[in-house]
Amino acid sequence: MNKVYFLLLVLVFLIPINTKAYYDVIDSRCVSTMKLSLKNEAEEIAYRLSKNVDNKENVTYNLILYNLSDNFVVKDGNDNILKDNKIDNLKPGTRIVLNFYVSNKSYCEGYRASVKTINIPYYNKFYTSELCTGYESYYLCQENSNINNITEEEFNKKMNDYIDSLKKNDVETSIIIQEEEQSFMDYLYEYWIYIVSFILIMLLIVILLIISNKKKNKNDIL
Repeated sequence: MNKVYFLLLVLVFLIPINTKAYYDVIDSRCVSTMKLSLKNEAEEIAYRLSKNVDNKENVTYNLILYNLSDNFVVKDGNDNILKDNKIDNLKPGTRIVLNFYVSNKSYCEGYRASVKTINIPYYNKFYTSELCTGYESYYLCQENSNINNITEEEFNKKMNDYIDSLKKNDVETSIIIQEEEQSFMDYLYEYWIYIVSFILIMLLIVILLIISNKKKNKNDIL
């Protein structure tokens, strides 16, 4: 049995293994400066997403690439080549990976100069609901919120509960403010004589100080 294991290990080490990555470059004329230039060019490639709304139940996005020269071949995560510099009918909430390989226009053919991961926005079909009027900042009312797993009935209930909670908070806040104002008035009513007395004493002290300063100044002049 030990001999069998030994032979298997020998075979494993003797069998040639191809460790070259798909985007390795064989041509020696593809020097580092050329790779760096292609990498910088690939980083300048931009994209734009446009939304297609056939109806509220069917929303897709189109992706268009800009600044893409014939120096590159673009492949998605499934190794499919992008045609016409665009991808149509992308579903909301999906993620796509674009690999930018150098084309046969360069000695660096096959070199992967850049990778872009693009998140397609979610689409909230309820964000135009009348219940969202005045509550546009709430997550249930934002266009790109991920709430596609709830029904319209659930959405209406959640929004009504949220609106009711805000109204309840407003009422409670108003009551607290009124109670604080009333408490302050009660405090003034209960201790007004002490407050007035304190104010009168302070005024008397100020008057005495003024009179004292005037006498002192008069004496200094004499």
